[in-house]
Amino acid sequence: MNYKKIAMAFVAAGTLIVSADDKCGAPSCSSVSSVKAAATKVVKDVILATVNGDKITQAEVNKVVQAQMQQMMQYGQKIPQDQLAQMAAGMTKQAVDMLVDMKILDQAIAKSGLDISKADLKKYITKQITEMLAGSPMSFEDYEKMLKERSGMSFDEMLEKETARPEAKKTVLQSLYVEKKDPKALLVTDKEVSDFYTKNKTRFSTPEQVQASHILIKLEKDATPEQKAAAKKKLLDLKAQIDKGADFAKLAKANSACPSSAQGGDLGLFGKGQMVPAFETTTFAMKVGEVSGIVETQFGYHLIKKTGDKPAKVTSLKEVSGGIRAQLKMQKSFKAQQAIIEVLKKTADVKITLPEAPKAPVAPASVKDATKAIKL
Repeated sequence: MNYKKIAMAFVAAGTLIVSADDKCGAPSCSSVSSVKAAATKVVKDVILATVNGDKITQAEVNKVVQAQMQQMMQYGQKIPQDQLAQMAAGMTKQAVDMLVDMKILDQAIAKSGLDISKADLKKYITKQITEMLAGSPMSFEDYEKMLKERSGMSFDEMLEKETARPEAKKTVLQSLYVEKKDPKALLVTDKEVSDFYTKNKTRFSTPEQVQASHILIKLEKDATPEQKAAAKKKLLDLKAQIDKGADFAKLAKANSACPSSAQGGDLGLFGKGQMVPAFETTTFAMKVGEVSGIVETQFGYHLIKKTGDKPAKVTSLKEVSGGIRAQLKMQKSFKAQQAIIEVLKKTADVKITLPEAPKAPVAPASVKDATKAIKL
């Protein structure tokens, strides 16, 4: 399980992680903002469906379609410009069907009188996040740090913003309604947790990792013998200073051509296959605290200091059982929700006025530009 999968799971559960207008460092950020802006432009408020007299409009459908396209771009999926309109057309029918289902469920919830206070809504979302984090590599503190870095919000600020959204309350009420209607359907047995763990054991295995810092003297491909000799001499001089007790990080900040110099040359943890062969082989063979001799790669010459070693680990079932249970419960909740909707549909008055060949929402110029921007 990785951070990205956890974030995706939260999205599926209807829980905010980082909204489209929050800060992020991804290349597609400007693209996401453009799509979000485009989503607010509605030309017509055409009625595409009614559920027991309640309308589903083109505006609502456009919002869902734009949100789906936006999310795809946020996660780096490339959308060819010439396929935007065709993709939007296919999504339109899916969006109408989904909104019909949600309208049927929301009407049943309103009729039941089920409600939740803002305070309890905060507790529910907090519990949901805590359960999803259980047994994952990300602690609650890690999650709070990630949230702050990506959105600029604290956890409490995120909760306040999320619980102010009507959609968040609707999503939680839908889950509570399913739990109330058929609580046994959401029960997850120890055997189910154990079976999932056994079938997906590789997901809970972490390969050996090392941590290292380095000083890079960069060389161009056409470097002359004299330039290479000068680069080696500089590294040997730095190595001599280090051997006499000089601080590696300070020397890296002052001399390394790698962007990691800002962090004293620290490259963080990395596993096999993440660095070029010569660098990797040298680092994995060293002892923690040891400084290498000159190592040559296609980037130039390096001095490497091994600063950490994290052995391979298989996370035990006990450690991850909470996260697995939460994931399986979410799957069962979705399945039970669909079953309830199918029963409600039998007595619902649903009229879909969507044409057989719906005209796709025209992709705004900003969306087309966004597609180009996210191509890596």
